[in-house]
Amino acid sequence: MRRVRETYAITMNKDSVYTLNGGAKGDEEDRLVRQHRDVFIRVTKTLMPNHIKAHLTSLRRPVAIADVATGTGIWLTELARELPADTRLDGYDFDTSKFPYSEGLPSNVKLTFANGLEPFARELQGQYDLVHVRLVMFGLKADQWELMAANLRTLLQPRSEERRVGKECGSSV
Repeated sequence: MRRVRETYAITMNKDSVYTLNGGAKGDEEDRLVRQHRDVFIRVTKTLMPNHIKAHLTSLRRPVAIADVATGTGIWLTELARELPADTRLDGYDFDTSKFPYSEGLPSNVKLTFANGLEPFARELQGQYDLVHVRLVMFGLKADQWELMAANLRTLLQPRSEERRVGKECGSSV
């Protein structure tokens, strides 16, 4: 039996064109997990391209990764199994109703409210070695792309390099 949690956040951003937020509690979460495992992983064969994982490992220090539009946090949850336990894995979404209970997450995964169309909190800016986002094209209007990209860039550490990984992994970094 599926455990239902109370929804205490917004369930639909009025500025979003994302139409898949409706339905019974649990249905959208199940769809997001199936999409991750049955589409994303089958197509890409990996959570992260090997050269990016190798770069993060070469830093020889705990790294910080943000996942924006994290949904259920499935990408971070599975990534936690592949990276050292001291890796900081933070997920952000404007709809926190899809977040699982925190006690069901790996200890280094934290899911928090944030809207990528608004500036991120100052204490988050410049904190991340890698910012992951995928499939936001289904939730953004054409005139919102630049704003989202600018807000995402603020999360990167000053010396971080911006890369876009499209065909290889279906993600942007």
